[in-house]
Amino acid sequence: MARENQGLQVALIIFVMLTILLGVTTYMFWSQAQRAAENAEAASKEAQQQRDLALKKQGELNQLKGLIGVDESEEVEKILDLHREDMKQYGGGLEAEAQKYRLAIKELHDTLVSRSAELKKLQDDLAALDAKFRQREAGSAAQVAKFDEDAKRAEANRQAVEADANKARADALKAAEDLQKRLDEARKEAADLKNKSEAELRKMHSRLEEVVRQNERNSETLAKLRRETFDVPSGEIRWVDQRSGIAWINLGRADGLPLQITFAVYSGDATQVTRAAKKGSIEVIKIEGEHLAQARVLEHNPSDPLMPGDKIHTPLWSPGERKHFAIAGFIDVDGDGRSDRQLLKDIIRLNGGVIDCETDEKGEIIGQMTVNTRYLVLGEQPTEKTAAGLTDVYSKMISRADSLGIAKIPVSQLLEQMGWKSPTQVTRYGVAGRVSGAASPSTTEQQGEEKPAFRPRTPPKPGPGGAF
Repeated sequence: MARENQGLQVALIIFVMLTILLGVTTYMFWSQAQRAAENAEAASKEAQQQRDLALKKQGELNQLKGLIGVDESEEVEKILDLHREDMKQYGGGLEAEAQKYRLAIKELHDTLVSRSAELKKLQDDLAALDAKFRQREAGSAAQVAKFDEDAKRAEANRQAVEADANKARADALKAAEDLQKRLDEARKEAADLKNKSEAELRKMHSRLEEVVRQNERNSETLAKLRRETFDVPSGEIRWVDQRSGIAWINLGRADGLPLQITFAVYSGDATQVTRAAKKGSIEVIKIEGEHLAQARVLEHNPSDPLMPGDKIHTPLWSPGERKHFAIAGFIDVDGDGRSDRQLLKDIIRLNGGVIDCETDEKGEIIGQMTVNTRYLVLGEQPTEKTAAGLTDVYSKMISRADSLGIAKIPVSQLLEQMGWKSPTQVTRYGVAGRVSGAASPSTTEQQGEEKPAFRPRTPPKPGPGGAF
């Protein structure tokens, strides 16, 4: 008996050690993947910040050029020459520290205001004297004589003001000569500053080129990571009522699940759903909880029925994400030789997808593919006989998708993976997921009351981990 207990203890110890080892290994792999994703995101943000900074600096420089009234293409040396000419012509009486547009404008404005005030005063005095003159002229000769005396006094004042103005002009000319000397010194300092600025600009260009190269490497890494996630299932089936053709899935309101979206169903042990055999398809008809929804079975194989744990997948939608698509080529869904482009667009939008770019029947590209575009849906490749000029557009769309790392998928494969079927091939179901013409559910069933036989098979509540 003691030996048996010892054997059990040894087995328990080995089991615990293996469990701890497995947990540590799993955490290490997860930690490495998390750090790689964070590094890629940080590098992308840094590249964007550097690019934004460069654009901001250039925008500020262009704005400053616009404020001083020169073209954005003017060189710094030409702007300095214009500044020197302006200061020589308009700011001759300013100190060296005031040889700036804003200070010069303020000084000229103050001078103009002062001269205007003096002129206004003289005009007021003249008007007053004129009024007095009229009064005196209508009155006595004594008043006329006094008016003449006031007029002479005003003239004397005017002459004094003019003499002051002449003196100020002479002082301004002398100050202009001093300013020219200072401008020569400033020209030399500006040349040194230009050389230093050009060196800094070359250094910034070099840094920007390095950031762009790093961003391209990060984009390639991101595209690779995105390509590796295309086969991840969207969710799984929690429970199936084979009798009524209703299934419950572990997606719901918190996942942003839309109504009427269709999913292809794959076996629960499939690791890459898009490479596994499809078991059937379902359509969401009711959102019941944060991570629980009701779907009707559109297609299934009685010999291999849908079961709890089966994976569901659609390339049009992911939990909390709207996937973006581009469309190229001639789209014929039902094989009747007529374009079904609008039908495909309606299917994608109905299932929560966004169409970024497409080619119309005239061979024009509408919209634009970006790094957010996940799939390029390929229809039939046009030929020169069927549509002249569309072949180049088709090739251009494929080349653009390859450069952005966008996955290409034929329209038939897209419809197959999302579980869509032509309305003429799908059995119609009623409101509660029952086949049309079948017996209506009882009153208690419609009110949500479970039958005793069904109670043990109530679908489990979603766990705190989200959709999986």
